[in-house]
Amino acid sequence: MNKEQYELDDLLTRVDEMREFFRFGGEVIPFLANLFTFLQGVMPLMLEVSNSIKDSTHKLPTATDRIVDVSYSTELATNEIMDKLDNITEKLNKIAA
Repeated sequence: MNKEQYELDDLLTRVDEMREFFRFGGEVIPFLANLFTFLQGVMPLMLEVSNSIKDSTHKLPTATDRIVDVSYSTELATNEIMDKLDNITEKLNKIAA
């Protein structure tokens, strides 16, 4: 094979490679366009979820404090009820005796 034929074959090979590259690009570009459209639609939702998580995280310590307060109040009320029941039982025992 002479030099001219080799160069022509090389040129044709490169043209085929470029044609394949552009064909592949033609298939990929619509996919990328659809992907970007999807991301544009999803991003506001993702931001809303992120803000909601931040807000919930901010409120969590307050909710925890309130639960602790309710637990403490319940404990005090239970002790008060138990003391009153002890007094009633003691009075009933005195009456029965």
